[in-house]
Amino acid sequence: MATVVKPISELSIAPDGCFAFIDYSAESVSVVYDTPAGESEYLDFEAFSHEIGTLLRFQSMPTFGQTAWSMRVVTDSGDSQLLHWNVYEDNFDAWENIELLPHQFLGFLKSVDTKVINHSTRLVAADNRCDDTMYGPRMYFPTDGIKPSPLDFSLAKQSTLGGFVPLLNVNGVAHITSQSIHKIGMTWRNWPVVTLVSRTLSGTLRLLAEWRDLQIAGLATEDFAKDAVVFLDTLGITEEMIAELKEAEVPMPVERFMRGYGNPRHGFSETGNLPSSIKTHLKKQLRYKTLSALEAQHPSHPAVLEKLKSAERRLQQEAVLIFVVNRMPGIDPETVTAQMIKDCINGEGQFSVQMLPPPRPIDFPMIEKARLAARYFDATSR
Repeated sequence: MATVVKPISELSIAPDGCFAFIDYSAESVSVVYDTPAGESEYLDFEAFSHEIGTLLRFQSMPTFGQTAWSMRVVTDSGDSQLLHWNVYEDNFDAWENIELLPHQFLGFLKSVDTKVINHSTRLVAADNRCDDTMYGPRMYFPTDGIKPSPLDFSLAKQSTLGGFVPLLNVNGVAHITSQSIHKIGMTWRNWPVVTLVSRTLSGTLRLLAEWRDLQIAGLATEDFAKDAVVFLDTLGITEEMIAELKEAEVPMPVERFMRGYGNPRHGFSETGNLPSSIKTHLKKQLRYKTLSALEAQHPSHPAVLEKLKSAERRLQQEAVLIFVVNRMPGIDPETVTAQMIKDCINGEGQFSVQMLPPPRPIDFPMIEKARLAARYFDATSR
């Protein structure tokens, strides 16, 4: 059932939701996504007319365990656009080429062919999801895409693997995630839990392009090589974009291995230079937590009423004030920067969340609101 597009005058902010924008005008819009049982329709959104397209307002943010990994927006005139479920702010560092923490990296997850429905992509089996309830790809194991690598159980015993957040996801194919392994330090390239690991989005996409080249040339039989071809094609990454990427980013482990470099996993640093053609293309497929971030970061820069942006700013300022009072005692809220908030949350600042003594409990909803507020100020200041 298609959603009727409302006048832009009815648009309001979404304190618990997020926004997306498509460059197509429409009278009605549908949002659909694939499951192993077939196509499903997502209904928890509203659509509003805009002079240069259509604005979508989602009523809620994704709840872990109930994620539609990616969706397609389809208009009444037949136009279609891929839409990723996660929001820009969730992976701000990766998008803006900000150095990740030493224990963080990006990884490519595999797909599984269920043979349940007739579909051109490799669908994901319900019993092989990356968690118990979510529809999405799982990890490659125990190879890292270059050669088999033994699992370091001593590292596993003392470390925490977590923080899996989809960065770019295509239902039924695979997806790129960011993840953390605490205490892994800079040995992350040797960790075999995921294949195709990297430190930057440009590095990940170049690595996928290298496997894609081998698959097209008939020199690869690995599942992740097949997934790389379908994944890049489904994202809409063209040959021209890939050529620009190879000019901007250094050779990654696959090409280094094929060219006989010493140790293909080490001895190089990714530039992190994502060509503007790819960044522009992919940022159109993202959702944004606020209208302010959408206007600032979506390539079409759809103008939004100032009163709505002011209301959003007040909410973010309130989230920062509550966080500072509770987690950064003695600090003047007027002097707090987005980086100070992130350092505190990440355990790197003077008022690290981990450093605060008991019995003060950690208020995770408050911390999440502060994290998003920091991202809001980052996103709207660029």
